[in-house]
This record gives sequence, structure tokens and C-alpha cells, in this order.
Amino acid sequence: MFKPHPCRRIAALLLAAVLLSGCVPRQILSKIAASQGKAAKYTPVLYQEQTLSQIQECYSAQHDIVRPHTDAPVIAAWLPYMLYDTLFGSQDMETCRSTVHSYLAAAKAIGINTIFAHACAFGEAYYDSDLMPRANLNCQFDVFGMISEECRSLGISLHAWLNPLRLETAEHMDKYWTGDALSERWYQDEKMRNRCLIKWENRWYFSPSEEAVQDYLCRVAAELLNRYPIDGIHIDDYFYPTISTAFDAEQFSESKADNLAQWRRSQISTLVHKLCETVHNVANDAIFSISPQASIKNNHNKLFADVSLWCAEEGYCDWLIPQLYYGFENDSMPFSGLLTEWCLLPRDASVKLLIGIATYKVGQVDTYAGNGANEWVNTQGIPAKETATVLANTNCGGVAFYHLGTTLSMSDGEKSELSDAIL
Repeated sequence: MFKPHPCRRIAALLLAAVLLSGCVPRQILSKIAASQGKAAKYTPVLYQEQTLSQIQECYSAQHDIVRPHTDAPVIAAWLPYMLYDTLFGSQDMETCRSTVHSYLAAAKAIGINTIFAHACAFGEAYYDSDLMPRANLNCQFDVFGMISEECRSLGISLHAWLNPLRLETAEHMDKYWTGDALSERWYQDEKMRNRCLIKWENRWYFSPSEEAVQDYLCRVAAELLNRYPIDGIHIDDYFYPTISTAFDAEQFSESKADNLAQWRRSQISTLVHKLCETVHNVANDAIFSISPQASIKNNHNKLFADVSLWCAEEGYCDWLIPQLYYGFENDSMPFSGLLTEWCLLPRDASVKLLIGIATYKVGQVDTYAGNGANEWVNTQGIPAKETATVLANTNCGGVAFYHLGTTLSMSDGEKSELSDAIL
């Protein structure tokens, strides 16, 4: 067992006495904690108002996380913000709670043991946050908190899902980003807005290369892990929105780098590395997961997401979940070929490969699938067959369905086949 140096123990006791009076910033605690435990290359700035006893209560909550997938394949589904108006359409909290409970219970009945639920989709929070503005929903209570409570009551593992860089339109932010949250203050301040945000085609994005932005996103992850007994933090494929050199020409010029594509990949890899370390610093057994697009080449060249690096080296993610949202008969990107391609990537032992599967295509024409355009219309059980293929592959640790709403709305026959493939 690790034993701190006597001087460190004394320093910690002195710090605790002062912290209990609420007078010392949280970032000092972060540095002390890092020196007493496993050394961390990156210690995020968390929030600063908590006393040591409150922080310990937050940390102790991590030991009560639901982990039903510890010794079994991960069977996950994404719960996106688009479903929140339906789930939380009532102003009555208990009515919403009953709706959410029934929804999640139906997911569990199919065999789903893990949920990735949106905590932030456009730089706005679906939870009680000190760092970002509240998302514009009809209800005024903590929707993510309710999802967390109902997942725990059902024994379902919950991960907070973030879209880290994508923000809202200029019209939306001019109207709603008028409060005192940190990101709102950046937007209101012309100097900080020009430093931390980039406007592209009438939508704002956080600047991926700005260290203040990277630190801010780590603070968001830490805030979620400290406030909710969740199992991890999840981000998806919203990285660079364009390959145009104009997007971040000023930042690239200031960097003095000589290769734009390599520089952009470096910024994204730095961000995900910091997020991964933050997650493990706050709760060392929590999971940091990333869901990139299906094409390894497009990730690398268009989104500037170096998925090969993240897969091959420890410290970028715990789970990698490519979105293989294609049928077996797709002319250019057949499911089996994509699965083989991802399984052949060199992978560090610390990284688990899960496979994202589309349920939203069931019964739909797949316009860009070539000769396989009608596969999802004419063939029943594609999600079930893909799930069985993945779970039989020893390189894979599970599946994730996009999304929970379309999964639950499939026909009884489709759901029965999927449940049989899982169980």
C-alpha cells in the first residue's frame, strides 16, 4: 500500500484544516492530491468552492457506481438530447421520472446494460452546471440527474456524453448566452471570444488548439464525475468541422508549425489525452470513451482524429467505439469489412474496442449504400446479426446502439432477435 512521506502527511493535515474553512482554491488540493497518489501528467483545474470534506464525499460516491459490465460484454445505447423533449415533456417531476424509468426498464429488458446520455450537446448543460449555460428545455429540473438516479435504480451503468467542441448558432447564443457561466463570459467578452471560440458557417465552435478551452472541457468532465455517481465520460466524433484552412488560420500561424493536418491532429490528441487523464485523476476506475466515425481514413484526414494513435497507445481512451452504421450489403463500406479493418488496428491492452451499430436505419432506405440501398427495408434482423458477429469476435468487448429511441421503437420481431443475440 502506498504510504505518503511524513512531510506530505503533515502538509495534507494542515491543508485540510484550512480547507474546512472554505478558504483555499481547489486547484491547490488537486496538486497535493497528485503528489500523494499516482503521479499525473495533467492535473485539471476543478471548481474552487468545495471544502475537503465535500470533495471526499464526491469521491466516495465513485465507489457506489453501477458496473454491471465488469465481467460481461458491454451492451450500450446512446440516449441523445433529441429524446429529452419526449422524456421530460411534463412539468411534473414524478411524471417525468415514471416515463424515464419505463424507458430505461425497456432497454434493460432487451439486454442493454450501459447508457451514454447527453450531458452536453451544444456547449449547454442538461445538468446543474457551474461552468456552462443551461440547455433550453421545457422542464426546469436536473434531467441528467434524474437519468442517473433511474439508471442506478435499475442497475444500468451510465456515462455522461459530451459533444466537446460544437456550440450553437450565433442567433441562439446572442439570445441565450447572457448569464454568468464561464463559457458565457467568454462569449460576451470580445477578447476572450476571439481567443476561445471560432465562428464557422454561422455556428460557433470552441477552438481546439486553445489551452484554456482544453482545460475548460476537463473541468466540465471533472464537474460531472464529482456531482454524479456515473461510470465515465464519453465524447463522439464532433472534432474539426471542416478541412478548410480558413477555419483556424490565425491559430495555425501563431503556432509556427509547418504542417496544418499534423498540427490539427496534435491538438485533438492533446485534448483527448487531457480528458482521459482528468477522468482517471477524479475517479481512477472510471471510463473515458470515444466514438469516432467508421472510416479510419476520414477520421485521420477530415476530422483530424488520430484514431490509430488512440488505439495503439495507453492514455488516450479506455474504450474506442467506431460508428459502423452500415449494412452487410453496402457497396463501399460493408459492415464486415469495416469490422475487420478496425480489429486489425494495433491496440494497446488498456483499450477496449466496442462497435457502434445503427438501429435508426431499420426499415429505411440507405441512400448511399449502392446496391444495398434496400437492405434495411427488405431484411429483418440486421442489428441482431451484426451484434452476434461482434460478440463472437474475440477482438471486441461489446456493442453500442444508435440510438435508444430507435432501438426501442423497432418491431417486436426485431427486438426479439436482438435480445436473443445479446443474451
